[in-house]
Amino acid sequence: MVKLIIQSRLQNVIDRAYKVACFSLLQFTIASLCIFAFDARINQDQIYVALVFIAFIVMVPPIWLAVFNTGKSRVVEHGVKLSEDSFELIQLGESSLLSRSEIIEFKVAYGLLGKQLSITDESQNTIRFGYYAFNARQKREITAYLQESLQV
Repeated sequence: MVKLIIQSRLQNVIDRAYKVACFSLLQFTIASLCIFAFDARINQDQIYVALVFIAFIVMVPPIWLAVFNTGKSRVVEHGVKLSEDSFELIQLGESSLLSRSEIIEFKVAYGLLGKQLSITDESQNTIRFGYYAFNARQKREITAYLQESLQV
């Protein structure tokens, strides 16, 4: 049994928007504290530039991938390969692999970029990816696989 779960373009945008929102909230908090602490002034143009930059980060990479990551040379942008022997995370063609028999823990953790699914093996190797990288059905499949791995 080998199952490849691939992130959809829409889910890519949702995941990217979530991460940017979390990071932007952190930046906004830091900027607000600095403004109040040092009595600094911000004009409206600076806010517009920041919003355009955020929109650029959220939208351009998925559009670029949709246009150029096609055909025979297409790489898996974000996916998980579940097999009887291993758990493999694929990000833009690069793989991270954990032996299924050595997985000791998986959990939802919070980091700078929001919720992440964290999977750890006996050697303390950890794979992390965004909680919203996959849709609800895909997350259920991944979670069921991981729960089954812990019971074996």
